[in-house]
Amino acid sequence: ILSIPLETGKPLEVAGYRVTGFPLHHTVPSTGWLVDDGKTAVYFAGDPDEEGCLAPVAAAAGGRLRAVFLAASFPDEDAAFAKRTGHLTPVGHGRAAKGGPAAAPVGVTHVKPGFADRIGAQVRAGGNPSIRIVRCGEALEF
Repeated sequence: ILSIPLETGKPLEVAGYRVTGFPLHHTVPSTGWLVDDGKTAVYFAGDPDEEGCLAPVAAAAGGRLRAVFLAASFPDEDAAFAKRTGHLTPVGHGRAAKGGPAAAPVGVTHVKPGFADRIGAQVRAGGNPSIRIVRCGEALEF
């Protein structure tokens, strides 16, 4: 087993990819990860806040950011609880996604059990066709 320490803000080469961690505001320490092969970069963030979380990621990707995955754990009507617990709702997710490239698809992840239908409807009602819930077992290409 190989153990490689990863530090936020410090890129590391791993299996041909440049991996960079970005600290996220959350109730416990959380990190988003930019994975870049030199041609295409993809960002994965488990529990981002909505204020500017993508600006440093987009800058680090240098125009190669092709997809973003952000959590939206609770429906919009639970916005106060989501904020208190460091999670996003579809509205907050949409605001966070605006910091990424306009053409990049944005996946909704970390949907809490029982909320998938409501969150999916709220994402669709947001009117941005590039934002959609990512389903378990999907294969995506970038």
